[in-house]
Amino acid sequence: HGNYHLSHVLYSGKGFFFVNFGGEPGKPFSVRRMKRSPLDDVASMLQSFDAASSQALLRMSKIGFATPDALATGRQVADLWAHWSGSAFLRSYMTAVSAANLLHTSKAHVELLLKILVLEKCLLEAQRELATGPEHLAGALQTLLKFSHV
Repeated sequence: HGNYHLSHVLYSGKGFFFVNFGGEPGKPFSVRRMKRSPLDDVASMLQSFDAASSQALLRMSKIGFATPDALATGRQVADLWAHWSGSAFLRSYMTAVSAANLLHTSKAHVELLLKILVLEKCLLEAQRELATGPEHLAGALQTLLKFSHV
């Protein structure tokens, strides 16, 4: 896919559809056509779960929907949702691809590559958010810090 995240997955009520297979829009077409590890898309989706929860909290605070205390509790709930969703997605993905022999057989190698790819996605997100404003950058940096300790 090349730019796989929640906004590129649509649910019809009967099934899921994947859209926008153009790759990362900020990269040249020649780079987007290069073959990469399938974990690149997994990393994008894992980062996307966390970014979605951060953006939801940011919107709540902007519209005055939540007090600062409620936002602190909301952060815990959002982190739990992002972690649970990412874990369920990763577990399902690894189960599906394990029989197809698409990944390295060493679990340590797969975990290291996935961590590097997630950190790369977080840095790209932070770079994009830097252009939109400091309140968006804060969420991207929180995600980066969270994944750098995994």
